[in-house]
Amino acid sequence: MSRKWQRSKRWDDEHIPRWAWPAKAVVRAFSSISLAVVLLSSVVVYAILASVPIGLLVLGVTYAFYGVSLVITAFLAGVPLTVLAWRASRSLSWSTRFIVSSLVFVGLTAAGVWIWSTAFWPALQYDPTTREGVRFFADFVAKYDATTLRRLPGIEMTEIEFYSAWPLRVILFAFVANMVVATVRRIEFVFPNVGVLTVHTGIVIMALGSVYYSGLKQEGLAILRAGDLDRAGGKPGVGPPTAHFYDHIDVALYLDQGAGWEQRVLRGVPRYNDYNLDVLHGRTVMGLLGLSPAMPPSYGALDIEAPGQGSERIDPSLRFRVVGYASFAEPMEDWVESPAPISGASPLRVVHLVAPGETGTNDPAFSFALHPAETALRATSNGQFDVEYRIDTPEERWADVSETVPPGTRATIVVEVPEASFRGAFAMTPGEPIAIGDTGYTITPEQTFPTPPFAIITPGYEDATSAVALLRIDKPDGTSVERWAYHRFPEISQDFTQPTEPGARPQRGPADPAIRVAYLDDSHAQIYIDERSSGVIRAVIRDPRHGLRVFDDVSASGRIPDLFKSTEVAGAPRVDLTFGPRWAHARRIMTPRVVPEEERDPQLVGTHDMAMVAVEVSQDDWSETVWVGASGFPLASFGPEPEAVVSPARSRPVRLKFGSRQRPLPGFAIQLEDFQMISYDHRGAPRDYQSTVRVTPVDDAPFDAYTHLAKLNAPLQAPFMWSEDRSLVGNVIGTLASRLNPNQFKLSQARWDAGGWEQTQQMADQGQIPAPFARWTILGVGNNPGIHIIALGGILMALGTPWAFYVKPLIMQARKRKLQAQVAEAPPVAEPVGAST
Repeated sequence: MSRKWQRSKRWDDEHIPRWAWPAKAVVRAFSSISLAVVLLSSVVVYAILASVPIGLLVLGVTYAFYGVSLVITAFLAGVPLTVLAWRASRSLSWSTRFIVSSLVFVGLTAAGVWIWSTAFWPALQYDPTTREGVRFFADFVAKYDATTLRRLPGIEMTEIEFYSAWPLRVILFAFVANMVVATVRRIEFVFPNVGVLTVHTGIVIMALGSVYYSGLKQEGLAILRAGDLDRAGGKPGVGPPTAHFYDHIDVALYLDQGAGWEQRVLRGVPRYNDYNLDVLHGRTVMGLLGLSPAMPPSYGALDIEAPGQGSERIDPSLRFRVVGYASFAEPMEDWVESPAPISGASPLRVVHLVAPGETGTNDPAFSFALHPAETALRATSNGQFDVEYRIDTPEERWADVSETVPPGTRATIVVEVPEASFRGAFAMTPGEPIAIGDTGYTITPEQTFPTPPFAIITPGYEDATSAVALLRIDKPDGTSVERWAYHRFPEISQDFTQPTEPGARPQRGPADPAIRVAYLDDSHAQIYIDERSSGVIRAVIRDPRHGLRVFDDVSASGRIPDLFKSTEVAGAPRVDLTFGPRWAHARRIMTPRVVPEEERDPQLVGTHDMAMVAVEVSQDDWSETVWVGASGFPLASFGPEPEAVVSPARSRPVRLKFGSRQRPLPGFAIQLEDFQMISYDHRGAPRDYQSTVRVTPVDDAPFDAYTHLAKLNAPLQAPFMWSEDRSLVGNVIGTLASRLNPNQFKLSQARWDAGGWEQTQQMADQGQIPAPFARWTILGVGNNPGIHIIALGGILMALGTPWAFYVKPLIMQARKRKLQAQVAEAPPVAEPVGAST
């Protein structure tokens, strides 16, 4: 105990009154070494919780039980008999008794270990497959065997967030206070103690620097685009300025109601666990049909408000809340019922295939949804039969599909020649000409395709598919055309006319109305259903095995019986078609398909890159929930980004995006002037990537614009950078200040347009442009506030430690020798007069 600590305690006793004993207790506690040990141990425990799986920590309880049982068994086997042996050997010398007792103890303890391993361990050892043995909290350990505390529900933090959280800050601030108070009250401020004072100062600086760093640290990505291509020079110009970046940790909801995007920062969004995955269960088509993929267990609903910012861009009566979260999912298309007609909504009808058999049950064997107003979705096929569902089918089309042809026909054409008042249906075989009555027309089927050889690009028919017949039509005037006849969409059939000039391309145009040809694909069963505006439902079944069947009205029964006349075959099951729910308005949405854990990319876990959120949009008594996938660069126009559209009852439609939070660059903007990929040789592997970046001040920032390189291993500093145009003193002071400034950023090369570079490299090889170029580059953006403070603390500790352990002892020894010499040289003290011996 130091003299200064004794003086400090006496001062406390003399000057702090008894009624202020709590203050005295606090001062004494923060003056103690024990508190410092406790706080440092807390930091260690905090770090363990951040990195060691919680299941492994809980598993320690089981291993502690194993150890205690082993120790107890060995103790019971060795200690009692050893005591008896010690007492029984009293007649021997002490050394002999000790040796004999030690040998007895070792032997009996070893025997106890053997007994434990053979008699108890087989019963205690846990088998995960049979769940036999002893393991405390076995389910918890199995569930969280690779999950750290920060990933548990209710915590959900990245590593940097966990180390920046308030518990560690409280511990560090308490430790700093403890270190300062204990140093002032215990250690003399004298020259020999320079080392320990330096070490304590370094520890305090490191702790405060860590808090400063973690509280102000920012990281993200900034996209820089190249400018317009200079046709004369063959290279892009300077790109547009970028004054923001996308944060690595924080996320936001982006909203647009036609007046521009608005960002609303979200707090408390999970990262590692799923919540309320079945928020739309049963309301979607997939849920209605029972085709939704099995959802893993998830936690309950979230309630994360997306607070408004007083902007006039979004209707203030709208409220946005995150109510569900999928941590690692792929978007899956689905449809949901809309209460009112909105943009993008269309009717939907569910139909079922049932096998009633003798019992008359109607349990669907197969169900599917059809969209009569969507050309690409009003028909479905399973390879054995097709079902087409339309509303108010044109009578001309209905007459075509109702035409009778001989059994076994695999392809049919229905031909009309209006001027000759001719109409007829013909079975066709590729290569065999068909004379069209006495009209003078001859049609030769050339080839049929189950799907279009080329994608349909007619507006309104994109993504649609249909069987196609290639027909040569010879006209009465001796000319001929090549007609592409679409089974599903006869209205977009086209004619190709051979040119008269050599080398010219065929002329394409709409089908000649003088002869109308409808192609019917009868290669397999076709079911055509028409729902009239009057409510009547009619149907046609074209089956190459059993011919044609027409149902004029099945709306009353809601059933088309015995679709394929399978009862004609002994023992074959009967199949009926029944009509399920009909939605007047259905709209397309995206729902999550949770990716199994073994298929996930570990680098993307906890990053939100593969996440989806369920957002509830509400207005008064109206509400609607949609799933939105995550965007890495929501407002960067970096290709198509996931989004959802909601149409409130009393407001304009709202577009929603979810993704990284957009943060402003503090006081500067950056532009891409040039990008270079430097290879090891002329066309070898990349050796370096470098972007030539122009940094310009914004908002009257006090620095001049400059241009510099941002290389793969040499980041660009901004806004302050060492400059030859500045004095040495100014550069040094500015550098020191920038190391403490949280608004000083470094920009390093992160990603680049490899595809664009490869494409333009081919153009350069062909001599079309002088050199390859990239259309964009992505820079990693981040600051390191206080990192040099932490380094300074480490330097002080490194300097103070050898002083405290080596220099101080030398100083104290020198002082001791000096005092001893002074005592030896001092004259003897005379005895007082009258002293007796």
